[in-house]
Amino acid sequence: MWFFLLIVVLFILLVGTITDIKTREIPDWLTYGGVIAGLGLRLIWSVHEWNYMPILEGAIGFVIFFALACALYYLGQWGGGDSKALMAIGACLGINMDFNHIILAFVINSIWIGGLYGLFWSFGLAIKNKNKFKKEFRNKLYFHGMFRLIPLAFLIILACLSFVITVNPIIQSLIILIAVFVPVMYYLTVFIKTIEKIAMHKYVSLGKLTEGEWIAKDIVVKNKRICGPKDLGISEKQIKQLKKLKIKRVLIKVGIPFVPALLLGYLFTLFFGNPLFWLV
Repeated sequence: MWFFLLIVVLFILLVGTITDIKTREIPDWLTYGGVIAGLGLRLIWSVHEWNYMPILEGAIGFVIFFALACALYYLGQWGGGDSKALMAIGACLGINMDFNHIILAFVINSIWIGGLYGLFWSFGLAIKNKNKFKKEFRNKLYFHGMFRLIPLAFLIILACLSFVITVNPIIQSLIILIAVFVPVMYYLTVFIKTIEKIAMHKYVSLGKLTEGEWIAKDIVVKNKRICGPKDLGISEKQIKQLKKLKIKRVLIKVGIPFVPALLLGYLFTLFFGNPLFWLV
């Protein structure tokens, strides 16, 4: 039965990757079907072995991943489709107290692979829009003025101190690491903000606007706010309001398709397991 559950997760992530890349959407039949299939197979497993643990682990996995998915969605980090896919994965893989359980390895691998995936995707967008990127990146640095020199000054001062002052080699290495981390994070933040503006914001006509799209800027008509980023996706009611007000186009935020990163994390987990055990 465990083999079938692994296949269900693989199917969800494979189909979800294709639809996420093509349409930036994950169909409800896939995610809701994944939840039903996961819990259904676990129920059959429990009945067959006359053991409540398989269905209990699936229910716990669903609840915990439901909470995690809601947190990511309401914090504006993930779309609804990604969140529902996470719930289905939780229901299929389940959660127990075994440190060697696949779910822990999957989460760890998805985090670091997702980070690399997002970084490479952003670099790809920067190369694709290199002229716009150069101009906007310079503008953002210029806007920050002398403040942009602070991270570099921080790096130089700490690096010099680490060599001048006699300290433990481990502490010295840690100081250098922190000194490098601060400016890198500063310029990485500017980089991400630049990519977001030049490649992840686009205008769409009202006729092509669909429910759940992320609005990039508040739309205000006669001092009345109709919709905006805080809405976590535009509703059908708000779209009708915009049509009545004869709004021609709106600026939306297009996110990075993240299901492919989950697929890569899952495949890595199946073939290589939990990277934490490499350190033991």
